Amino acid sequence: MSADRTTTEYHLTPLGWSAGTLRTYGHTDKVIERPPDAVETWELRSEQSSGFAPTLYDWSEQPSWVNPEVPPEAREALNLKFPRPPAPTDNFIPYKKRKRPISDYY
Repeated sequence: MSADRTTTEYHLTPLGWSAGTLRTYGHTDKVIERPPDAVETWELRSEQSSGFAPTLYDWSEQPSWVNPEVPPEAREALNLKFPRPPAPTDNFIPYKKRKRPISDYY
């Protein structure tokens, strides 16, 4: 079982991106309604396999919702103007390599 698994919705609007509903392990933690002027909704998933592992981030391959009233050309123009935000980077710092072989300690 993983240590943490979340999904956050992000909505593309004429003013840029806004964060939406947050789910943990499929359960809704925080509901944030979709803005009325949203043209697309994407999901950013994160998973941490253990407390010692880095968090892995993954964008959905396609929008989970598309406003049918907005033409594809207008959506494409907004995507060019406001690219999807980069997935966060984890503050995971790997263990430093030992300067001496482990056999030197025994």
